[in-house]
Amino acid sequence: MSMIHTIRGKLDSKCWIAEITGTDSANDLARNFLKPISSFRYKLLIDKIYEISAEGDRWFVLCHPTPNGGAATAKLTREQVNAWAKAQDIIRAAARP
Repeated sequence: MSMIHTIRGKLDSKCWIAEITGTDSANDLARNFLKPISSFRYKLLIDKIYEISAEGDRWFVLCHPTPNGGAATAKLTREQVNAWAKAQDIIRAAARP
């Protein structure tokens, strides 16, 4: 399941959305930058955490299912995202043969 998220921005501004995939020694958080499906519109997947940059602000969201079968986002703190990213690293390490 997914949802379309539109961010407000100007064509000359740095607006982007990146999926947080774990930790990274270079940037603290490992990111997979999404390609927009059209100007400022992105497809977000359920149960994924994203960093959003728009109009000079940056924040984190979790895309989650709603009771009516749709999808929504909830803001997360940097501390919540750091804990989740470290957990993803542990899960990946445990899955390696």
